Amino acid sequence: MSISPDEEEEDRCPCSLSFDSIENCINFRSVCPDFENGAPDLPFRLYRSSRPDLLTQKEVDYILKDLKIKCILDMRSVREYRKASGDKLLDQHFNISELKYPECRNYHPKEEVDILPIDSKSSDCKVHHYMLDIFGGYAWIIFKRAPWYIWIYSIFVLLYDLLFNKGFHNFIRLYTTRVLNPGGILGQYKDIIEECQPSLAAALKLLTDPQNVPALLNCTHGKDRTGVLSALILACLGKDKCYIAKNYAISEQSPKLKPILQEEIVERYRLSESFASAKEETMLSLFEFIEEKYGNVSNYLEYIGFSSEEQRQLYNNLCEKK
Repeated sequence: MSISPDEEEEDRCPCSLSFDSIENCINFRSVCPDFENGAPDLPFRLYRSSRPDLLTQKEVDYILKDLKIKCILDMRSVREYRKASGDKLLDQHFNISELKYPECRNYHPKEEVDILPIDSKSSDCKVHHYMLDIFGGYAWIIFKRAPWYIWIYSIFVLLYDLLFNKGFHNFIRLYTTRVLNPGGILGQYKDIIEECQPSLAAALKLLTDPQNVPALLNCTHGKDRTGVLSALILACLGKDKCYIAKNYAISEQSPKLKPILQEEIVERYRLSESFASAKEETMLSLFEFIEEKYGNVSNYLEYIGFSSEEQRQLYNNLCEKK
């Protein structure tokens, strides 16, 4: 699915371009422009997807040669990435690194992101796969929210899992059903906004670097962590919250994604059906939460250490013609 040079500018794809041939990376699409929702005429410099671990060599070649992706912002932890199945062919070409965040504080404006190499290729390799671990420490936060009697009960559940080699399966189910389900998917998105601020700021700072675009954003399913980060980016690009909500809800329309979410999230961990959905009203409610607490998205981004100047740099890096 190569792109004909006479149909595009240097970093543009034609409006009719489809990513359907990337069958092994569900929910792969452009963050901007998004022609399905009537986006303006912007360069193709940002994509989003589920985990790219299962890509075939042909799909890897397309991503590298046609889309020219230089940077992967992976919102999984290193452990989550390594446990995932797949040949991970894409990472034969990328330097793999994790990020070191400021301790007990947010980033300062213009503060650089510390990179810790995990798997470096040759010295001339200029493309990077960054592991952001956006849920780092989140399990402890969920644990502390549970009432004391759940803590006691969970000790016996944990012992059962260890004794019968259940891989913490029932222990996790206990906390998802008792702590996560009451807040639903919106509650988790609010947690990302409040508890994962260094990860979000680091991702945005990396996207201000011209050497890091075009870029691919991903998590496991490309819906939640990726969805929240994509929403913040689109807000930086001047898109209104109704547009952003429609963009987010495209995940709801994926015929392949829905059964996977049902199996891997709802059935496996007994999370509520909201965790398998991507509805416009969820994203609109998240923006209402941000506006109520911070005034607007720009103020929120400044609060987490992504200054107004850096926000302009992000816009220029993703939108201006080069």
